[in-house]
Amino acid sequence: MSEAGSALKPGPLDRRLITLARPSNTPLAVALLCALVQLATHIGVAVVLAHLFSNLLGTSRLSDSTTPLIELTLLFALSLAAQFAMTTALGRVSRQAMSHLTTEVLTQVARGRELSQERSGGLAIALTSGLTPLEGYFSKYLPTLVQSILTPLVLLTVVVVLDPLAALILVLGLIAMPVITAKVATRATASAAKQWRALYSLSARYSELLHGLTTLRLLNATSRAKREVDEATKNYAAATMSALRLAFQSSLAAEFSTGVAIGLTAMVVGFQLLAGKTSVAVAFTILLVAAEVYAPLRRTSAEFHNAASGSAAAATLFQLLDEVPEQPLEGVTFHPETTTLSLAAASVPLQEGRSTTPLTTTLCAGEVLVVSGDSGTGKSTLLQAIAKALGQSASFMPQRIHVFSATVTENLVLDGRRVGDRELDAACHVTGFHHVVDQLPQGLNTVLGDGGVALSAGELRKLGLTRALLADRPVIILDEPTANLDEASLEYLIEGFGHAVEHRIVILSAHGQPPLLAPTLLHVVEEAT
Repeated sequence: MSEAGSALKPGPLDRRLITLARPSNTPLAVALLCALVQLATHIGVAVVLAHLFSNLLGTSRLSDSTTPLIELTLLFALSLAAQFAMTTALGRVSRQAMSHLTTEVLTQVARGRELSQERSGGLAIALTSGLTPLEGYFSKYLPTLVQSILTPLVLLTVVVVLDPLAALILVLGLIAMPVITAKVATRATASAAKQWRALYSLSARYSELLHGLTTLRLLNATSRAKREVDEATKNYAAATMSALRLAFQSSLAAEFSTGVAIGLTAMVVGFQLLAGKTSVAVAFTILLVAAEVYAPLRRTSAEFHNAASGSAAAATLFQLLDEVPEQPLEGVTFHPETTTLSLAAASVPLQEGRSTTPLTTTLCAGEVLVVSGDSGTGKSTLLQAIAKALGQSASFMPQRIHVFSATVTENLVLDGRRVGDRELDAACHVTGFHHVVDQLPQGLNTVLGDGGVALSAGELRKLGLTRALLADRPVIILDEPTANLDEASLEYLIEGFGHAVEHRIVILSAHGQPPLLAPTLLHVVEEAT
């Protein structure tokens, strides 16, 4: 997206954003009709005012001005009504477009798009305050962009009929404005992108630090974290001031070029008037119309800066939507009638063209596959890919257990199924999570997460195991299930967990930890080139 004359040729991001508004055909048609009505009222006001001034400068009596004043009142009322209708219609367009974009992003994430902690923080700010300026893009910037094309063409046609020389000067001014503002426009686009990246980085850093705050306190590293946040905040402040300076420079350049063009036009019209080649009414009409010729371009320049950060946030979301979806893991077949899982050369790609060693085996109910290997060889990636390939047939416990701001029961049963107290109690006793529940102020009704009680790493591990058991699916996949558990908790878990999953297929990973279950098959993951 660029500014002034450069904005008349939308870039790829502009075209992508405009496609979001295409389903709103009726509001867009209403907005275009209102813009035409406003343009007509501008011409009408200029003509009426010019004749009114001409009459007042002549010998006409003040009482003869009643009719023009009534006409002006009606024209202003019509212009205000058109502006209100256009604002309402474009507000609807902007809300629909932003809702559509947000829905697409959340749908992409819901389909299994993996996000790092940094991207989660950035995505949160992009979908909230980041998209707020985008409403101005649809409701203000795009209308002024259309008007900056339509209005000069119509008004210049009027001026050409009245005074071709004045029209030529206005055309030269229209050509000069983009040339003068082009350099500032390019810098403004880069500055807006830099400002958004700084905000994205700041939000992501906050998210990472908040999730790791307990660890930082234990390591006495909170002062270092504070310095990092302060530095990120300063970078964002510097980027914001840079964007504001460029916005001021841009407005100054636009106003300068507009003032020079209108001043030259006034000079030419004045000479024409002194030479008796034009009338007072025509001269006033040209001067009033000349100001409106450049008004949409000046508004486009201003609204560009207001909507720039929203466009940058939208670019981040489009980048997520344009990512090539992860290919499903091939060679994974599950037979629910026999509770049999077949893996045929199952392998997942890693970074730099590497991949995990192929896994080929067949597992039946009651059998356990332990995936082992060095850190960074892709154990978690492989387990996650198997879980995605199995879909509703598998319950998956990742290394990082996420807790939602909800009750314990709602955190244990994520799919909203009705689970009886006996089943909940049985699953909690298998994993030892009942000891945690007994110490909570309201038991299973205690609110966890940001709005409630925080759990330790070991307690989170027990919650994740209980959540996987309650999913009640034939395949259960556990990524390092014994991590963060003390010796007593581990002994308790090993004693009863095997009996709870004896009718299921279990796949788990281990890295330097005591085995949770005796493996039927051990697969060592190694990087393949």
